[in-house]
Amino acid sequence: MVLTVDYCPLRREREALAKLEEIGASPQGIALMSKKAIIYPLEITGLSLPATNIVKQLALAKGAEAALHRDVLMGGAEGKPLLLLATEKQYTEICLGLRRNQFSLPWLAEKIEETLRVIKCDYWQIPYEGGVLELGKRPLLMGILNITPDSFFDGGRYLNLHQAVDHVHDLQAVGADIIDIGGASSRPGHEEVSERDEADRVLPLIETLSDIKIPMSVDTDKPSVARAALEVGAKIINDIGGLQDRQMLELAAESKAPLIVMHQGADKSDLMGEIERFFTGVLERAQQYGIKEEKLIFDPGLGFGKDTADNLEIVKNLKHLRVFGRPILLGFSNKRFIGDILDKPVEDRLIGTVAVTTWAVAQRVEILRVHNVEAIGQAVRMTEAILSGRAGLNG
Repeated sequence: MVLTVDYCPLRREREALAKLEEIGASPQGIALMSKKAIIYPLEITGLSLPATNIVKQLALAKGAEAALHRDVLMGGAEGKPLLLLATEKQYTEICLGLRRNQFSLPWLAEKIEETLRVIKCDYWQIPYEGGVLELGKRPLLMGILNITPDSFFDGGRYLNLHQAVDHVHDLQAVGADIIDIGGASSRPGHEEVSERDEADRVLPLIETLSDIKIPMSVDTDKPSVARAALEVGAKIINDIGGLQDRQMLELAAESKAPLIVMHQGADKSDLMGEIERFFTGVLERAQQYGIKEEKLIFDPGLGFGKDTADNLEIVKNLKHLRVFGRPILLGFSNKRFIGDILDKPVEDRLIGTVAVTTWAVAQRVEILRVHNVEAIGQAVRMTEAILSGRAGLNG
């Protein structure tokens, strides 16, 4: 017998459960050990110095770690962040201790428990008419089809209905899970398109393809176009307007269709904070209009009012979007920030797009909106195989 020691990276609770089952642990052991298998780093800000020291001592007493500013122990650095590194089981014990203390620490216990519930969520089933989106098992590939003369990558290629239909079938054949159909360019400097013209571009195609096996989404900020698209066969609303329009809110509530909500703009002073506030507002508006939170998918809107530095900051900090417990869509395919970094024209950005793909997969992004479905699909499968140490991840 050869002695070996292998590193076994586990990113999600279900991966820990699968590994424990694979090695033959008992059901009782699996239930106990799965809560100890993954470290959850939580950053806490806004605590008083006494509260900070109490949390640190509780964490250390439970075998967890608490990192804080070096001046805190000397009575300085009021309000500096505290980083907790603990397992789910340790957080349970820490929260029990917090509830026995003062300094608003019972409230902190509730906040920690709520945050853990959200970030542990890594699988969603979002029903649509005739099917279900399963998000979290593997990244889904959303194939892009722009029926426009001026879209930055494929503008003018698919204005003919037969060409567009053939392209959709090609995308499906090479692995697209969703087809995203848009009739108005949103590139910088684009020309505005009337509701009628946009509808005339997308509706005939959606109606022609209404019997395909994978769902179609309509990429628009116009409620009338989204409504008409749903009526002729689209299953998902991809609202690039960010759910700001009252009629779009009413349509989403009425149709009960899955709803992708995209952020636009950039606050240079606090970009990730602004995006988090934006999606908090989306959740509040959705609740007001009776839209179920379970229908929402969040898109941080790479390239929409954002420069190269902004886009890189978002891609690097996707974990900040996990605080909402909603699946994430990322649209980065061949975009300008890739061209800026690599100094490549739009038709030569596939390698850069693949690089972003591997990062997005490692960050557990649920939907990748891409042009080159076949190539990106291969990059996804390879990255997933490396991360899991298993082949055969197509399903």
